Amino acid sequence: MICVPVSDEQLQTIEKFFEDTEGDGYDWPGMILSKFTPFFIKRVGRWYCSEWIAYALRLAGAVDNLYHYPDLTPQRLHEVLQKYAVQLNT
Repeated sequence: MICVPVSDEQLQTIEKFFEDTEGDGYDWPGMILSKFTPFFIKRVGRWYCSEWIAYALRLAGAVDNLYHYPDLTPQRLHEVLQKYAVQLNT
């Protein structure tokens, strides 16, 4: 797990984005078709997990450079976010 620090204002932006997209659903057709074709297929109003997280953090201004990658996989998102991570006491 990576904890990305955000301000109260950034958190409000992320929470608002969650409210706005809460019923959108997962982009299963886009994910499956993108794996079997040479094209990136994206359905409007549907999200991949890593895509939603990246968009929310970028919208809030909490991170940058997330859209330099044409296919932001969960692994790539994890690698990019590591530089923003804070250590949690567990």
